[in-house]
Amino acid sequence: MRKHLLALIFLVSFSSLGFGGVPSDEMNRAVLEAIGSAVEKALDLPASSVGKIAGYFSAGDFKDAFFEIVNLATDTAISSLPVVGPVKFVAELEIALINVAKKYFDAKLVDAAWDVFESFTDEEKQAWLNGDLDMEGIFANKLKNRLGISYYWYIERNIKNLKELFKKYWDEQKKAKLYMEYVAKIASLIERAKYLIEPSLYYPSDGSTVKLTDKIQIWTSGNNYFKLDISLPDGKTATLKIKDPEDSNIVSFKFADFEGIDVN
Repeated sequence: MRKHLLALIFLVSFSSLGFGGVPSDEMNRAVLEAIGSAVEKALDLPASSVGKIAGYFSAGDFKDAFFEIVNLATDTAISSLPVVGPVKFVAELEIALINVAKKYFDAKLVDAAWDVFESFTDEEKQAWLNGDLDMEGIFANKLKNRLGISYYWYIERNIKNLKELFKKYWDEQKKAKLYMEYVAKIASLIERAKYLIEPSLYYPSDGSTVKLTDKIQIWTSGNNYFKLDISLPDGKTATLKIKDPEDSNIVSFKFADFEGIDVN
């Protein structure tokens, strides 16, 4: 009798944690955190930078998240996001949602439920999430067998909430490629937008003959960054990206500063 009483107290003590399920805003925040974390890993950022982008995304700060991506990543890394990003995102999504779930449910229940969910084929997962009664029973029985009799009532009470959580994972992981494609596109647009400016010549005067090592000065109109492209005799293009100095609207450079020019 004493054993049954203790089991009952044990059940009551944590069963209330699952009432109402995981709030949708927390699940959405977990998805954004997963996107940010996946982007960081896909871009192979230095350890000192990890956490910045994920933190911005999870807080819903998309502006700073995208500027941070452009600030930290190379053009090549950004272009690889749609290829590498989806795999990283699915892995990060699992971690993020399970961590959120453990705030509202018993951790042992969450881990066991995830193991059962992962043991299903994709068709079985979809059937359970769609409300198939046979799969509902199979899921519940497998979970009960893993956790034991003391969890029976708790499982019955929270299986609907678990399904809602896993459906969130199922739906979002299907969008993985789309998410990473959009992150890459937006980051690429911001990268290009930094350099959209028509610089005006300050020195020398128009029509002057300029050597590779001569100093050239241009007005930058207060822009933070700009990009110059020149066409070479062999048909190739050389590029120079410059950050505008804070104490002047005039920037100096030489053609020899361009990437891709053999000065010798």
